[in-house]
Formats: sequence, C-alpha cells, structure tokens
Amino acid sequence: MEQIHPQRGERGGDRVRAIGEVAYMAELSHSVRTWIATHPAAFAWLCFRHIRQMIAPEPFQFELGSGSAAAPRSIIFSVLSVIGLLTLFALSFQRWPGWIYPTIVLVTLIASYAPFQPMARYLYLTYGLVTYAAFFGVALLVTRLRGRKANKLTDDPSPAI
Repeated sequence: MEQIHPQRGERGGDRVRAIGEVAYMAELSHSVRTWIATHPAAFAWLCFRHIRQMIAPEPFQFELGSGSAAAPRSIIFSVLSVIGLLTLFALSFQRWPGWIYPTIVLVTLIASYAPFQPMARYLYLTYGLVTYAAFFGVALLVTRLRGRKANKLTDDPSPAI
C-alpha cells in the first residue's frame, strides 16, 4: 500500500503527478489484471483469504479510524459471524421458512467482495445479518436445551422478505 497509494507512498504520488490520476488508475488496473492472469492459483488463494477475513476479520482491519480496541472488536465480530453463519446454514438446510433468503444475501455479499481486501466498511454490510442470526441461533439452542421443541412457524422471528 505504501508503494502504490498516491497519498501514502512517494512512488504512487510521484506517478500520479507525472501522468495524472486516470492514467495511473488505468496503469494499476492493467498490472492487476496481468498479475491475475499469470497467477490464477495465487489469486484464488487471495480470494479465499479475503472470504475468511470477511467471516473472521483480523485486528488490522479495524485499525482505520480510531483504531481503538481493534483486537476485541475482531474477536467479537468473528464469534458472531461464525455462530450466525452456522445458524443461517442450519436453518436453511432444515428449511425453516424465510431463512434461505438472508443466507443467499450473505453468501452473495461475501462472494462479491472476495477479490477485494475486506475493510471494516465492508464488514458492516454483513454485521447486522450475522448478529441477528447468531442471537437467534443461541436463543433456539437454549430453547432446545430446555427440552421444548421449537416450532418452525411460531418460534421463527425471521424477517418477512
């Protein structure tokens, strides 16, 4: 980032001043496309890493802005994401009414952002959905552990879509 970002790196800033912003972005775009074409396995690995970072973000992803409490925020987001995703997939697999739709939205969002470095502003697109699903999953688990069978129609507060 220090090498290519025009505001952070000397090299990127010098290049923008020399050829202009539009030409610099076209140059970067061409180099990225060339790298992807010549390194498809590395690009696939990068996409998988970004998917993992959308689900279980690393602390550095929360360091932009205030940067305060980056590690705890990362842990909380990761736990909620994993529980929420497990809940969404389990309820979709069990065919609970309405749960397949938020699952499709979440999978589409994560897959759409796979080629890009997921920063906090992208993570917040999924945060509400996985948090809701995580808390619903925990409530459902507590209900089942208490011995009461959950009813798909009356105990499902899934949003009407």
